[in-house]
Amino acid sequence: MGILGRINRVIKSNVNELLDKMTDPAKEVDLLIVEMEQGLRQAKEEVISATADGKRAQMRVDESVREAERWQTRAEQAVRAGDDALAREALERKMGADQDLEQARAAAAQQAGYVDELKSSLKQLEARLKDVQARKETLKQRARAAKQGNAGGLSGT
Repeated sequence: MGILGRINRVIKSNVNELLDKMTDPAKEVDLLIVEMEQGLRQAKEEVISATADGKRAQMRVDESVREAERWQTRAEQAVRAGDDALAREALERKMGADQDLEQARAAAAQQAGYVDELKSSLKQLEARLKDVQARKETLKQRARAAKQGNAGGLSGT
């Protein structure tokens, strides 16, 4: 889940604070955008990977359901055949399959939550990147003006 933390840090970063620390505003605004684009690509890859993991988790749930149903059917067949020992064995296995099913459902739900969180963060990052790209020239001018203002204030002292 490291990518989620990085995405959130980029989303919450204060562009104005970053501008104050810049030595060459034009280059650093461009670098900031490149870094955000790289983060966006990584985030998209993580969403794809997490979505695939979610689908695999759901497949495990589906398989666990089928396994529990198979053991239930075997237990019923054993009861009809009058084989109580075999029926007990099948019911024990069904209980194990039911436990596996619950674990698989919990894992699938957790993965689905993670995917939703990643998708939400990805949308926020995309919006933040578009905002910074749209304001690129304004940010560069503001950073240059701030640097010139700081340099002018320092030389006058």
